[in-house]
Amino acid sequence: MEDRESNKTAYAHGLGHSGEMQFLDQHLLEVAELCKRFSGQIGMPSCGFLLGYWHDIGKNSPEWQEYLRKSISDEKENGKSIKGPAHSPVGALRARAIWPIAMVIAAHHSQLLSKAQFRERLREYNSDKDFIATVDSWNHQEIEILQDTIENAKHEIESQIEDENSLEFLIRFFLSALVDADRLDTEAHFTPERTRLRGSKHDLKWMKNRLDTELNRITNDAEETKVNTIRGRVLNSCRDAASEPQGVFRLTAPTGAGKTFSSLAFALDHAVHHSLERIIVAIPYTSIIDQTASAYRRILNDDCVLEHHSAVSEIDEVTGESVERNSLAVENWDHHLIVTTTNQLFESLMSNRPSRCRKIHNLVRSVIILDEVQTLPVELLQTTVESIRFLTSHCDTTVVLCTATQPDISSNRNFKGLADIREILPDARELFASLRRVEYLWPERKQSWSELGKRLLQERQALAVVNTKRDALLLLDSLDESEALHLSTSLCGAHRKEVIREIRSRLRNGEYCRVVSTQVVEAGVDLDFPVVMRAVGPLDRIVQVAGRCNREGRLNKGKVIIFDPEDGKLPPGAYTTGYHEARSLISEGELDPDDPGLFERYFARLYSSVDTDRFGIEELRKHLDYPEVAERYRFIRDNTTPVVIAGWQSDETEPIFSEIRIKLKHGGILTRDDFRRIQPYVVNIREREYRENLELIDDSIPGMPIWKGPYDHNRGLITEYTRTEDNLW
Repeated sequence: MEDRESNKTAYAHGLGHSGEMQFLDQHLLEVAELCKRFSGQIGMPSCGFLLGYWHDIGKNSPEWQEYLRKSISDEKENGKSIKGPAHSPVGALRARAIWPIAMVIAAHHSQLLSKAQFRERLREYNSDKDFIATVDSWNHQEIEILQDTIENAKHEIESQIEDENSLEFLIRFFLSALVDADRLDTEAHFTPERTRLRGSKHDLKWMKNRLDTELNRITNDAEETKVNTIRGRVLNSCRDAASEPQGVFRLTAPTGAGKTFSSLAFALDHAVHHSLERIIVAIPYTSIIDQTASAYRRILNDDCVLEHHSAVSEIDEVTGESVERNSLAVENWDHHLIVTTTNQLFESLMSNRPSRCRKIHNLVRSVIILDEVQTLPVELLQTTVESIRFLTSHCDTTVVLCTATQPDISSNRNFKGLADIREILPDARELFASLRRVEYLWPERKQSWSELGKRLLQERQALAVVNTKRDALLLLDSLDESEALHLSTSLCGAHRKEVIREIRSRLRNGEYCRVVSTQVVEAGVDLDFPVVMRAVGPLDRIVQVAGRCNREGRLNKGKVIIFDPEDGKLPPGAYTTGYHEARSLISEGELDPDDPGLFERYFARLYSSVDTDRFGIEELRKHLDYPEVAERYRFIRDNTTPVVIAGWQSDETEPIFSEIRIKLKHGGILTRDDFRRIQPYVVNIREREYRENLELIDDSIPGMPIWKGPYDHNRGLITEYTRTEDNLW
């Protein structure tokens, strides 16, 4: 067997920015120190050091060093790099006495396996003579002082692991810490100019002072109305509660009471008081994210806000360095204020892939605002709550549950919930009562679409919200009015934004404005209609859409008309259960949607009727089955395929497609930024719809199918499937 190379002369990476190669011992120590810092945040610095120090020791083999020399030569000659021999197994073998660390090292270039799969893989590694020889050679060179670190790491794991749940999350945390440390050190070697762009320009203390100044100005200039008075009370309560100890808080405030800025004020004050690192605002819908992020930028600064979600494109307000800074921060959330989707946050926490997990360690010492928390998928609620429990108990993270329709996520007979949740607004019931802006008219009988269309046309300005896209089309057809507007996910994001701008213009100018929508308009979208009609559905959905009625309190009372269509469809699962629970409460009578206690009762009944761990994820987590957990923990379960609407605003999309085609013609590959640029023009359709309309789809750009079929200026992308099935939204 050929002698193993000394790590003093072995290299980790090829020619970097300075023209020099990076020594292996330098890379290992730098990654170890960075990973130690990340893991030290949760009291496990020795584990972090070992993760970093052992992760690439497989590069100490002659085979890998020969590959590195050859790859440098090949890259100089033909501009292409070749894949090297596996090196992660060697680090996993060295760490096998501390198997959680070994499991993470084995995964840092691939993905977390299940515990059973990893044990089998470790047996395979142990039978490879080259891997064993490299480990033996390494053991002779390893610094003696590391023995204390190994003992400390074993003690850290024993003291931190309370049960299978905490171990399962800790392993994901370790993967995050190692992957980020490894990639940051590699980046510093090859592209130090990118490293210099990382991080936020403004810290949380600066943002707090800026927000305080701007909110004081807005408050002083605001008209003295009942709504503005209540907004002031909500803001003051948030500021008063900010100095309380960390934990889980509820902000239960009426729709239109200023939760967007009041919750941010709480988060900034709380973060500064407790010396926390960042604020993460998680929102269920991309339409609200755009609205929220824009509001934050107006108050704070363009560079203060990092948006991370599928629909974000190049940010209009920033260019050049700021765009690249944001692009880098998306990789690991190394930013002080992040606005993202709820599914991006929680699916990252439950992922098994390095790139997705990379941000997890940056959730430590944060304030996380869960906006519209009632939208958390009921079938995944138990695992979602376990994620929150881990963040607050192990990561010094504060979580704020923010909504007007607060769910009860304390424990009941079917559900292990959270304890010690503190309400930020001590007088929430009084605020809801004093901010009654609408009267509810409950259905007495079922009605046909024709009747409902005639009722909608009686109003000069009204919004009608139904349960499915199919129902929206039927109601639109019954109107027989060309000026009626439509909102659903049959419209691409750019189209929906344009429709919302048109709605706001018509409302502002007193023009006729009849809108038929699915639930994309319900929570957080800042619209103000005098009349809202809502099909019977889950109770929280009904009350959320009521927040689009008389939002600013300019009328004595707005009207919220609840109707029950004869031929209405319902999405399956928890949505249908919520519909039946709402029907039951309506039939019982004396329903007061302005009483927050109603929703505690409603959600308690709902959670008792629905399996909050429907996909058996908690049992899989006990067995550390990471691939299956990641597969089952998905917020959006529809099997859909995105298609690009090239015909919508073609003057904007065609230049993007031209650039992409030129890039592919010259051998380039599509980047994340290419897909992000086209995202505002995407509509997701079911796989069946895709298969049935293949002749209308141009698949010449890999991974970016283009819809060449009809796209209506009002209804969007409609197929026969959309017209007949119970598609949500």
